[in-house]
Amino acid sequence: MLAPTDPTARALLGQVFVRYRRRILAHEQGTISGLDPEDLHKARTSSRRLRAALKLFKGVLPSTLARNLATELGWLGRLLGEVRDLDVQLEHLAQVQAQPPGPALASLESWLQQRRAQARLPMCHGLGTERYWALHELLGRAARADGPAGDKGRRSARALLVPRLQRRQAKLRRRCLAATEQTSDERLHRLRIQAKGLRYGLEFSRPLLGSAAAPAIGRVTALQDLLGAHQDAVVGIEVLLEHEATLDLPVEHAIRQDLARHVRRRHAEQEILRQRFLRELPELTAALGDPREPAGGSVAALLVVALRPARTEFP
Repeated sequence: MLAPTDPTARALLGQVFVRYRRRILAHEQGTISGLDPEDLHKARTSSRRLRAALKLFKGVLPSTLARNLATELGWLGRLLGEVRDLDVQLEHLAQVQAQPPGPALASLESWLQQRRAQARLPMCHGLGTERYWALHELLGRAARADGPAGDKGRRSARALLVPRLQRRQAKLRRRCLAATEQTSDERLHRLRIQAKGLRYGLEFSRPLLGSAAAPAIGRVTALQDLLGAHQDAVVGIEVLLEHEATLDLPVEHAIRQDLARHVRRRHAEQEILRQRFLRELPELTAALGDPREPAGGSVAALLVVALRPARTEFP
């Protein structure tokens, strides 16, 4: 069983930056080649985790270094983001085409592939610029455990991070409890972002939480994945309508009719996922736990236990 530890906040942040900087570098050539979309996916999620770490560990790095990292990681995220979003739509399209595709999907695939090819040009160029390598220099400074520290860098990681995670957990639970049939797609998307932020924070804090963190991370990930599938359906509808606007009528009338059928199907998927979320909401909120009365096994209980002073064992 993995026993919890309590490094300084600066040392733990260094470990996080080492891990995800290595992942970006490991998937760099695959991202440039474009042969396997998973390389780009892992590079992008690694950059997102680094941005999330900066927010959770606020005050641990010197302010100038933290601001520069936030700016440059935001740039990297945008550089990778458009191609990755197109990859997601193409992956969904490949799954749909296991059924009789019809004229619309062939037209949509061609359009998405053209957009992807265009978006890859600035992405591949950006990954070969001095700005990209300057970002890795900044990441290297943040990764060094003996590197510069801010005013909170020498504090106990447990004392600094666990209360921050508790606030995130409580806010996410309140937003879940407030969700209803009338909750907008945009609010559900923000709920997904909050779930992702809590998940990343729990992952960063594994050394503080021990092996009990795994089930809690799994519960938050399930919420994030469900809302992510809902958001993918929302974006899929937007993509279909955007493609429809590029078509010529009446020459492409048959394609328009077929696209309308796929829009209706995506709307049905979106509604099914919304209803599933609402049905599972009591179970999801119970898994998060009431911070005032945390039930055993909940995320709230995990964080309460993590704040207790470590007991000294005597022979």
